[in-house]
Amino acid sequence: MALTGTTNSPYEPIFAKYAGAIPQAYLRTLAYKESSFKADVVHPQSNATGLFQITATCLQGFNKAKGTSYKLVQLKDPTLNTIVAVFHLGHVISTYAQVRSLAPDWTSRRWLELLTLGWNAGHNAIIGLAKQMEAAGLPPERITIDSASQLARATGKAKYVAEPDRVAWSKTVATMFLGGGVIPTGKSKLRQLAAMLPALPAAQGGGIAVAFALAAAGAALILRKKEASHDITRGLYARI
Repeated sequence: MALTGTTNSPYEPIFAKYAGAIPQAYLRTLAYKESSFKADVVHPQSNATGLFQITATCLQGFNKAKGTSYKLVQLKDPTLNTIVAVFHLGHVISTYAQVRSLAPDWTSRRWLELLTLGWNAGHNAIIGLAKQMEAAGLPPERITIDSASQLARATGKAKYVAEPDRVAWSKTVATMFLGGGVIPTGKSKLRQLAAMLPALPAAQGGGIAVAFALAAAGAALILRKKEASHDITRGLYARI
């Protein structure tokens, strides 16, 4: 059974009002992948809350910058959740802009994947890894979600970036956004299977995430590329 889809969601007016420079389709995609548009969902381990699965660390940064004192429980309000998410994404993007290989480009799959992994696994970790690879002489086009994750595993740093599940999840977000932010609708065997899979642990900006078949495909692609890139990355690690 083929998937049908829509570019609509229950929260389009909120996304449109608060998106700012962030594409509305990206907010729609991220919220769908984080919470399936369940505004009151709370991650059982991390307590990441709401549409965008905002963590305590993310909210703390917002409160400090804005002089507010919101609590996680208040982020069940989809409007407030979206405001905090947009603020944090803006912070990630502006910080990325200071690194040559992470210069913002909403048309670039490479950058979108690194943005999404930074949202979910920690943007400072991504920045540190990108700077290491730049210092080793890698051009921006070779500083990718895969090379960052491989370097994280090889050096024992940035454990969340090293997790294949997070890499695969970030790739599905980028794929869905580049496809126009079309959200699957209706029932299918694929969605039933996805519902049975475990949620992705929350870290930094991200939280609950359903792993679709595309995520498995992304993970498989990483494995297929691993052998081919082994000699290159081994040389890179030796120089870092």
